[in-house]
This record gives sequence, structure tokens and C-alpha cells, in this order.
Amino acid sequence: MFRPLGRCWPDVIQSAPARIELDGAERVVTLTDGTQLRADQVLVGIGITPNTALAEAMGLEVNDGVVVDERQQTSNAAVFAVGDAARIRTAGCGEVDRVVLL
Repeated sequence: MFRPLGRCWPDVIQSAPARIELDGAERVVTLTDGTQLRADQVLVGIGITPNTALAEAMGLEVNDGVVVDERQQTSNAAVFAVGDAARIRTAGCGEVDRVVLL
């Protein structure tokens, strides 16, 4: 499953990316069903599974990563998390998403 950036979007594209090409200043993502999406930027995250054992043992909120706010603060006000293991609440809709560092 492929999701455009902005997990608040209700659309989830059911076709996977097959190719990414440059067309002038734009990137063109061609999906396996032939659909083409144009974008200024494309972000790709592949196969990251966060190790949350320590956070779970500390009683922190975990949801496929350590849940943090916009300041990277966890459910314990004295603990902050960053990097691949952190999941941030998306501004505007409050949905939790992980930003993978490449």
C-alpha cells in the first residue's frame, strides 16, 4: 500500500510505485496500474521496524514506534524520542505517523 504524504488524506492509493522519473523540476511517480502522480518532492521509506522494547518497559505510549508530540516529547514529560523509532502526531488531524530517516 502506498500513501501520499499527509496521512490526514482520506485517500489511500491501492497500487504500488513502479517508477520515479524526473520531468523538468517535477518528479513523476508511475504506479503499477499505470496512474501517474506529479510531485515537487517524493519521500521513500523502506522496511524500518522500530525497536520499542525499552519504551514499552518504561510504560511510554507506543504505536509502531514511540508516540511523540511536535516537540518530540513522549507520554512521559521527562522523556523525548527522535529518529526512526519516534511517531509524531500529525498537525491538524492528530493522527500518529512515523517519519523515517534515510
